[in-house]
Amino acid sequence: MIDSLLAELEKRMKMYDYISKTFRFLSKLTSLNIEQIEDKAKNLVSSYPGDSEDTLVPELIQFAAFMRIQKPLTVNESAKLLSSMNLSQTFLNVDIALLVYLCMMVSTASGELVASKLAKAS
Repeated sequence: MIDSLLAELEKRMKMYDYISKTFRFLSKLTSLNIEQIEDKAKNLVSSYPGDSEDTLVPELIQFAAFMRIQKPLTVNESAKLLSSMNLSQTFLNVDIALLVYLCMMVSTASGELVASKLAKAS
């Protein structure tokens, strides 16, 4: 039982680590230089080859400059700012990346909760 629990925890930790390495830079865009943004954005695009576009890279560079002026504190505030200023279509790929990142942890936690309840039911 404990071995199974430890294996599941390790599997989840690897998943969270991967998500963090792939998306976390979105929370500190304003502190990154252009080369760092390019590198992180290319990594994100290559991690999801069928679901992301190469235009994410220049969009993120432009978005980071915009965020330096607006100064949001969180990724959630950045996503809300895009929506409230009607810029979701201007920064379409950035908007998608932000929303995926924001939903990722919630959907993972929800899936774990459902799996846990199913295991108890059986």
